[in-house]
Amino acid sequence: MDKYGFDTIGKGLGFTGEQITYARMLIVGRMVHPASERETVRWLSETSGVGELLGNRVKPYDMALHRTAVLLWENHEAIEQELSKQARDIFAQRNGDFI
Repeated sequence: MDKYGFDTIGKGLGFTGEQITYARMLIVGRMVHPASERETVRWLSETSGVGELLGNRVKPYDMALHRTAVLLWENHEAIEQELSKQARDIFAQRNGDFI
């Protein structure tokens, strides 16, 4: 997420720091333990070390994750475009094809 500039993308779309943290939790949760927001909170709080790995300073709760999921969906096209651009830039540099 850091290499792709996820936090910068979120800030550019008007996400608060707390919303960016919740978005990171949701994304990792969906990849590793796909479930509802309520189950994701339980998993984050009781089973996983994701919060510590991401350096989270907020305690997750299901309504915050749900509201953040809605924000992610409302902005998914802009997020996808920016992530795609970042991926092209990263892989172009790896191949020596500097843009």
